Amino acid sequence: MKELKDYIELNYNEKNIVHIYSIILRANYELMKQKENATKFELKQMDNFIIRYNNDFELILNNKIFFLKEDKIRSLVNYIYEYFNDKYPIEYDYKLIDPIYFSLFFYDLLDKIIKVKIDVINIKDIRLLRYKADPVTMENSERYKALLDKTYKMYSPFKSNLVSETPEERLNNILNSIKEKGYGFKNQLAIFYNNEPYIRDGQHRVSAVKYLYGDIDIKIVRFYLKDNYFYE
Repeated sequence: MKELKDYIELNYNEKNIVHIYSIILRANYELMKQKENATKFELKQMDNFIIRYNNDFELILNNKIFFLKEDKIRSLVNYIYEYFNDKYPIEYDYKLIDPIYFSLFFYDLLDKIIKVKIDVINIKDIRLLRYKADPVTMENSERYKALLDKTYKMYSPFKSNLVSETPEERLNNILNSIKEKGYGFKNQLAIFYNNEPYIRDGQHRVSAVKYLYGDIDIKIVRFYLKDNYFYE
């Protein structure tokens, strides 16, 4: 593990280090979520970096290969969270952030966060951003529509599901979790930036809450970003 850490931190700039480490968090999360029926999988979210799992982990960085057993990956994950806390200290537990979202988007914000706030918003006031179109309400969420109509086909452009999970399976799993444990279980909250109404992570969870309970107030976490980054 030390050889891998040293290689990453000596050969990459800070932005790439953070991205690599966030993908490792996701790889560990993928394994933990499918532990009872663990299958091989591959993650490729970054040029010249691939993670493969097949009983052990194989990490390929610029054609240099590292093999790690599961216990070493878990130790590495603990180190990564410590690394983030040391480099980018905030008043929030990075472990509460979905590792998939972390590896896709959140890793790029660590050097921009200036404040974190727990807030409350009513579901009817939440908006979803649309590419080259006006934002829409949760009524128009594809996840919410799919809960109302089981034949509805969801569009998932960011590969934000588990690698072994279909969009429909993910939505149903989250719906069942909300039914059994409620929203905000283990303080995992929907994410917003600044004072925006736009949900950035947690659309599945909020869709499930709306489907089950209507437009109620929910707890969220807001990350305030310097230089008006993502300012509405």
